[in-house]
Amino acid sequence: MKTIIRNAVILFGSTLSVMAGAIVTPALPYITQNFSNIDNIEFLTKLILSLPPLFIAIFSPISGYLFEKFGRKSILVFASILYGIAGTTGYYLRDIYLILLGRAFLGIAISALMTGFIVVLGDLFEGEKRNKFIGLQGAIMSFAGVIYLLLGGVLADINWSFPFIAYFVSVIVGVLLLFFLDETSYKIETRRQVQFSFNLKTSLIYLSAIFVMICYLMVPTQLPFLINSQFPDFPASKIGLLIAVWIMFSSFSSLIYPKIKNKVPFRYVYMLGFFIWGFGHLLILFSSNLVLLVASLIFSGLGNGLVVPNLKSHILAHSTENNRGINSGLLTTALYVGQFLSPIVVQPMFQYANISQIFPIFGILMFVISFVYIFSNKI
Repeated sequence: MKTIIRNAVILFGSTLSVMAGAIVTPALPYITQNFSNIDNIEFLTKLILSLPPLFIAIFSPISGYLFEKFGRKSILVFASILYGIAGTTGYYLRDIYLILLGRAFLGIAISALMTGFIVVLGDLFEGEKRNKFIGLQGAIMSFAGVIYLLLGGVLADINWSFPFIAYFVSVIVGVLLLFFLDETSYKIETRRQVQFSFNLKTSLIYLSAIFVMICYLMVPTQLPFLINSQFPDFPASKIGLLIAVWIMFSSFSSLIYPKIKNKVPFRYVYMLGFFIWGFGHLLILFSSNLVLLVASLIFSGLGNGLVVPNLKSHILAHSTENNRGINSGLLTTALYVGQFLSPIVVQPMFQYANISQIFPIFGILMFVISFVYIFSNKI
């Protein structure tokens, strides 16, 4: 029973990184209205979403190092409690600048939680069991994103500050970790020997993670503009349903990831995932009707649902007990650097191509990467 509860807490705790942005997104317009007397409030409101990823990217390697030096459990428990305190600042504080300070600390907490749960997975599981758990984790995180958005909308309609209450659930996660998670790292004498591992294999994983997140963020940020361009009469209220289709097939793909990975090497999973994902993006060139657009989202979801868990499993496979935390922290940083770079990379392309052409351009890049992995037999 203890093992079942532990695994359930790890799976739910993994969704806290998704909650950070999703639960509060529907409340942003209400927050802007509430603090309308403050200069540049629209910019400050956007920082509520963008500050945590920035601090996650900065502090994840530090978190990884701390996990190697001091073990897993105590840091995970502390990070869970910090998440709950920092996340709820929007409920009990009425100063936008103090709320933003809380969002910065929230990002620090998430950097430890995301890195820590990857490390613990590497400690607890190996081989097929690890792949199965990572696939299940990816599917649950995808579904949680939809649930948190819906819940955030319901709470925001009551009061703009109510979505911030949801962050308190992390304190419960911390208490459960305290009682049901045993320390999974090696003895202190072994932990002192922290080894940095930055070689060709891990470098390719980090670079792939950055590219993956640049492409991943394109769907929620650019899809509304694509639909508005090609289907101007399509109701804005139903765009979320199309994104939900994308998430649903991403979740399904993550669930079948273990079955595929257990039969082929990592590089073939990348090859298959990027090829399917690229085909989905390329299909947008021909999405003159909604059926083809939905088909493109289905293929896109199936592709990223294979690639994202493969990154986590791959970095753990190339890690040892002495560098698992460092490598997991660097992977977390790479994922959030990709999120940060996505609008920076995509926006300038609008000077040379329209939205329906930009998606296929990235699709072609995915095809190229897919073929590179075919011949990268040392990965």
